[in-house]
Amino acid sequence: MKPLRLTADIDEYLENTHYVGSESKVVSEKAERLCSGLASEPEKVAACFDYVRDCIAHTVDIGESIVAKTADDVLDLEHGTCYTKSLLLVALLRSIDIPSGFCYQRLYEDEGDDPHFFLHGLTAYYSSVKDAWIRLDARGGAKDADAPAVTPELVLDDYLAFEPDQSIGEVDYLEVLPQHPEQVVAILEISSNCIRMIEEDLPTFLDESA
Repeated sequence: MKPLRLTADIDEYLENTHYVGSESKVVSEKAERLCSGLASEPEKVAACFDYVRDCIAHTVDIGESIVAKTADDVLDLEHGTCYTKSLLLVALLRSIDIPSGFCYQRLYEDEGDDPHFFLHGLTAYYSSVKDAWIRLDARGGAKDADAPAVTPELVLDDYLAFEPDQSIGEVDYLEVLPQHPEQVVAILEISSNCIRMIEEDLPTFLDESA
């Protein structure tokens, strides 16, 4: 588990926004159902993470083209990209008063005819048990088919599907943002076909100057 850096005041990691929608009726009700009967913070985080990772499909894995743009969209459609699955996980955690935000990795895709870098989205949450920020990758789906079962113990350390290789230009960004940056939001807003967005339009790095 690497130490992470906050980019805003802690209160901003609990904010209800248009995209996160942690106070929306559907998000609040889903979090309440997922956490019903659970007492500890790790149990609640594990329940939310398990749901988003394993019950919400990755849009491209199921051949869907609709672009989810908000946490509510992901719940309604039951699929999303790494950016919007992380939105839903953040929304669920904030709805139960657990500070959470967004982290990123720059990864290299060398499959197919167009090798390229792309910006991959993660969720980070503040663990009061560990007194630390912990990253969780909710992407799931085909590229994570052998993922371990989600347990309260699993979410007390970084869970990353990909380990960036610095020697080839991949990057593990250690900043926790309270919202997706404009470069991610803009792509979600202008895109009408998710498969084309993934193949052609994803940011290739995190603009840390924004």
